[in-house]
Amino acid sequence: MIESFNREAEINNRNRRVRILIAEDSEINQQVALGILDKKLGYKADAVGNGLKAINVLSETHYDLVLMDCQMPEMDGFEATEAIRRLSSPVLDHNIPIVAITANAMKSVREECLVAGMNDFISKPFDSETLGEVIQRNLKSGNKQHDFCEEAQTAKTGIDDERILSLFADDPDLGELVKSFLAKLPEHMTRMRDSLNNGCMTDLRRLAHQMKGAGGSYGYPMLSESAKVIEDAAMVEDIEAATLALSNFNKLIHLVLFATDATESSVGGMQ
Repeated sequence: MIESFNREAEINNRNRRVRILIAEDSEINQQVALGILDKKLGYKADAVGNGLKAINVLSETHYDLVLMDCQMPEMDGFEATEAIRRLSSPVLDHNIPIVAITANAMKSVREECLVAGMNDFISKPFDSETLGEVIQRNLKSGNKQHDFCEEAQTAKTGIDDERILSLFADDPDLGELVKSFLAKLPEHMTRMRDSLNNGCMTDLRRLAHQMKGAGGSYGYPMLSESAKVIEDAAMVEDIEAATLALSNFNKLIHLVLFATDATESSVGGMQ
């Protein structure tokens, strides 16, 4: 009994160091989620009513995880997630784990969540046990986001930091061109996702083909390979394969941007 009590106390102390942001437009749902997180699971949590407010809060305060409702006014969860992942956005942590909250458990909705850049999802209504499992699944021991991203993303892609940096990363004459290319990646990803969601497989194939060529030109062969998978799926109009390929491509983009940003920060710190 003493061991069980000590273990429970240890878990509660660990959870209290975790801070979670809830983006949910329903005040009732906010209160339910806050109650579960605080009373049942022992996490610190705050709530906002839409994606735009979530971005504003994440630009000022560090959180360990976001529970993001998909359908909200002003800015929905998909738009907010894409904005959070962009390095140009003001949020403090572009790689924070984002768990989608959705009332629709259909496979297409789950896939859309992954394509948007969310890490996981949970369907409403949910209980404390299910929510606790999802949170733990998306947090790294010690709750350090840098460690979480390295472990989760590398495991999913099988690619280390050296391979995801441009072949021209050390070329001072091409550095600005590579930066310009990277800055446009999220926009290109959005255009491909919109083409897929609208059923425009011809447009998706064209955009993927462009990325296949650009990836090689700017020294990112893995982006070219990933884009080719999308192009091939779009060519035969295989929506399921295209959705999966686009999700993988989106994860790869985040990994490329994360590694590049981390490398530049490391270099800047040594100067």
